[in-house]
Amino acid sequence: MKKATVKILLVLFLFTISFYHLIVHIHADVVQCDNCGNNISYNPDEIICEGARLPCEKCGFTVFVTGNKHNYFVDQRQSREATCTSEGRLVELCAICQRYKETIIPSKNHNWVVTANKDATCTSDGVSQQKCSSCNQTRDVIIPKLNHSFKETILKKVSCEENGLIRKTCTRCNETNDVKVKALGHKFSKWTTKKEVTCTKDGEEIRTCSRCNKVESNTIEALGHDIDEFEISKEASCIENGLKKVVCKRCNEEINEEIPALGHDYDEFKIVKEASLFSKGRQEKTCQRCGDIVSEDINKKINDGYKVFDKKSGKLRNIRYSDICIITDRNKYLDKYKKILEYKGIPSVIYMDMILTNDLRIKVIKNLISLVDYVNRGVFDNKFRYLFTSVARSFLFEYDDDVIYKLINDKKMLDDEIVLKCKKINTSEPLVRVINDIFLEFNVY
Repeated sequence: MKKATVKILLVLFLFTISFYHLIVHIHADVVQCDNCGNNISYNPDEIICEGARLPCEKCGFTVFVTGNKHNYFVDQRQSREATCTSEGRLVELCAICQRYKETIIPSKNHNWVVTANKDATCTSDGVSQQKCSSCNQTRDVIIPKLNHSFKETILKKVSCEENGLIRKTCTRCNETNDVKVKALGHKFSKWTTKKEVTCTKDGEEIRTCSRCNKVESNTIEALGHDIDEFEISKEASCIENGLKKVVCKRCNEEINEEIPALGHDYDEFKIVKEASLFSKGRQEKTCQRCGDIVSEDINKKINDGYKVFDKKSGKLRNIRYSDICIITDRNKYLDKYKKILEYKGIPSVIYMDMILTNDLRIKVIKNLISLVDYVNRGVFDNKFRYLFTSVARSFLFEYDDDVIYKLINDKKMLDDEIVLKCKKINTSEPLVRVINDIFLEFNVY
């Protein structure tokens, strides 16, 4: 019994194996190896949708076998429809390989329908009220203003020099606006010569406007003579003009010109006479060209009312021509000085062979001793002012006349250095001692 059962099972097992091989053989496909040409068997049901690579048992080379096409169906649970404002999603599943595929569905956008309108005008915007027929959303759309559509009418024609006027009228709303048109300005031609310019006479050039025919002129200044260096025919002196001439290279005209008088070339002032108690000092400066002695300075003092001390009245007064003295050598400069004074209109009297032999230094010392005595006795009369002026102008102090005048006029003589030095001398001492003290204090050598 047991042996019979084993035999039956063995027969069934062998039959099953044979039947399986028969089925596999029936459903098997064959693909040829690209490398060695060997046939490779495979079950197409085992190949996925994307395909597969099969190894060759003979050479080890792999051969790609194409799979079945995907069999997709829509997965309703994961898919959604698109709306006006959001995208949709389509999800599909392959029934063979269970692969998912997703596709984005674009939003539909609104389908706007106009429900009400306010028209735009030339100067204000309009409004369009709209509603979406799909989702019922509403919106207001601005309609831009139209702006004016003007038609122009010329009221005044523009010219080169005058502004024009244009009236603009809107064809939609009839609004009007008057606009000024700026003058065009002339459109001139090039300058052309109407009158030739010369050395001494102006020339003229003109140009014409091509729009209004206005003619504009321009003066060309005279060229002036084209000359080289002048030839001097008469030399100029300090007080007389000279003369020079030259010929123009352009027009051949002979030109004569005066050479202005050179004027005096004075050197520095020099003291030619010291002041004393009884006579005035004198200083002079001389022209280095012609020897003129301060003719300009004489006239300036006369014209400006220069002040001098009058010995007789004991007061200051305006200077006179008779107060001025010029000392010169008659052999060298007398005729020249006389000519200069006459040229300047200065009255003069000539005294020749005057001999000045007094020692001025002795006179100054004498006046200084007298001034010390007056100061220490407290006597400040006209004599005192005369003595003070003599010492101040002398070689001891060399005060300018302007300084002396200011001291006298402002009554400041008693505060001056000269008077202060005089007060230091003790006049009660013996005369020899007093004179010695004066020499030491005033540096008299």
